Amino acid sequence: MATLVNTPFPVFTDTDGLPLENGYIDLGIAGLNPLSNPRQAYWDEALTMPATNIRTTRGYPSRNGAAGFLYAAPGDFSILVRDKNGIVILSNLNVIDVLTAVQNGLLLKADIASPTLTGVPTAPTAALSTVTGQLATTEFVIQNSHVLGELVLTETLKAPSASFPAVPRNVNQDILAAHWPSLVTELRNQPASVLGVTDHNVTVAGAVITFGVGDTALISLIINDAIVSNYILGGEIANFLNGATYADATQQRTITIANVDYVITGADAVARTLTVSVNPPAGAQVATCYTYRVAGAATTARLLRIAGFVGVAAGDAGGEVVGGFRKMDRGQAHRHDWLEGPSANNVGHNRVGSGGRAGATDSLPANVGNPITDGTNGTPRTGKTTDPRTAGQYAYTWGAVYIP
Repeated sequence: MATLVNTPFPVFTDTDGLPLENGYIDLGIAGLNPLSNPRQAYWDEALTMPATNIRTTRGYPSRNGAAGFLYAAPGDFSILVRDKNGIVILSNLNVIDVLTAVQNGLLLKADIASPTLTGVPTAPTAALSTVTGQLATTEFVIQNSHVLGELVLTETLKAPSASFPAVPRNVNQDILAAHWPSLVTELRNQPASVLGVTDHNVTVAGAVITFGVGDTALISLIINDAIVSNYILGGEIANFLNGATYADATQQRTITIANVDYVITGADAVARTLTVSVNPPAGAQVATCYTYRVAGAATTARLLRIAGFVGVAAGDAGGEVVGGFRKMDRGQAHRHDWLEGPSANNVGHNRVGSGGRAGATDSLPANVGNPITDGTNGTPRTGKTTDPRTAGQYAYTWGAVYIP
């Protein structure tokens, strides 16, 4: 490739366009008049030969009658060019030192290969769940420490923060998109999938929603969750009798029909009905239960307390264990047989439930004794609930982003 040859000297022209002859060139401090605020010019790049009373010959800065180069220390400057009579030809109070600006800019650039950065370098934060070769910022690392909506366990109680964006699950709470933008969106879009079904064909009459024959699993889930609410509101009493409450506004579930969320105020698994607070559109409809929605709040998600519960895998064959719903503990349905044997206490008595055996006619109550040792495993441990082996931990739902 050929190199274009240009004149190496700058040329200053007069008002008629001809080279400026015997004119004046003055340099000054940027933004100020060069005559009253001069700045030193030099004939050499090393800035060792000062240039004073600079004149022009045939348009060139003249040094001993020959064309010369003018230099100034790095930085912006002002310039004033006049003809031989002192008439202003050119005045510019802010001449940008392009070369220095470019050099300084280059100094701020990192090397292409293995750069060593100093200070606090920043970079754009990639979108959540990005899996590319893009650099990861500390913000991205925190956001993606866990999967959005994941249940996180710790052994200490922590408050939500930018470095720990997680919602504590030891209380009932409604979280706002203003604080949890990613999590609220994720939760609000999660329908309850019961045996693989999310949308249910129903019939609406007034405030009563009737499900189809055999479609009762969702209703049972809602009843069980309401039983949990009543248990918690009652102080977790040991002799809880399975009563369900739908009245506590902080724990209510919703059902969605025609894109409107309705508060569930009652449920009947036998009649296959849900009762809601406001009448939905009547007739044949499609109903969906979005597990975390709050009626009338489009930017809110509801996370109910799960402290005191043992996590089990969702998706059982009976449709009883579904993500986001809670259940009361219970024993497997069974009965005890009454075995009689030779004993002084059961000979000659007509006991209640004994089949009316001949003998004395007094009735003795049937007593069930406390659990006793089987001779191998010691006396059974008992308490207000049936508990598996546990390790006390605090549960959180990972929100990825928390804005105080």
